Amino acid sequence: MNISHKHKTIWWAPERCGTKATAHIFNHFDFEYQGVSGNKDLPKSAQYQSHVLTLPTNEYSDYKVICSIRNPYDRMLGIFLYFVSSGKSSVYFKDKHNLMVDNFTIFINELFSYKEIKPKFGIESKRNKVILDSYISKYNFDVTIPFNFIRMENIIEDISKIDFIKESALLSSGYIDNFLSKNNYINSRPYKFNSLYTMETAKKVYEYHKQFFLILGYDPFSFTTEELTNEEKMRFLHEII
Repeated sequence: MNISHKHKTIWWAPERCGTKATAHIFNHFDFEYQGVSGNKDLPKSAQYQSHVLTLPTNEYSDYKVICSIRNPYDRMLGIFLYFVSSGKSSVYFKDKHNLMVDNFTIFINELFSYKEIKPKFGIESKRNKVILDSYISKYNFDVTIPFNFIRMENIIEDISKIDFIKESALLSSGYIDNFLSKNNYINSRPYKFNSLYTMETAKKVYEYHKQFFLILGYDPFSFTTEELTNEEKMRFLHEII
């Protein structure tokens, strides 16, 4: 759990949402990263961020929750690149773009085509897709909606609006803007997510993340750079509903 007792804040940090860069900033604002290394706190200099999304307990009922987020279409690409060990080392080659589309399509189709394993001998059934539970179904807004969201696409703006940061010397010094604007992971990626989706893979991602699109305000049609007709948009949403 990522927590600052000084600022009474819990930070949710799902994977592939710019959390390493955010952790570097939060490291200057008395955050502790609990539940690691034998349940002992790591020193703040370690700049570790826990990806476990812990709900506020009675002990921390008056703590605010901040959540790092990212357009679900883009985050699925980030998770794909992570699992194929590409990530920042990926190099864009125009003649290999179609191969990238094909591989990404296979990944999305397999990821969201899970089946429930039938229980045997009274044992509770479990999904046969661990990735869904461990990486994708991370945050749940049914229990609590965070007080602040840090959108990876607007990370400088959103971090600058947080109460304990907006009046800080670190922000006014220009350090936060300079550090985040030069962060290669956030600002330099070889593949654009809106060039890799097909209509069918986009439907799978949107259907699974529909709650997050509605709450977070991401455009359900941002998976493509093409101008969709109203009929195409209606068909896309209707087939999911």
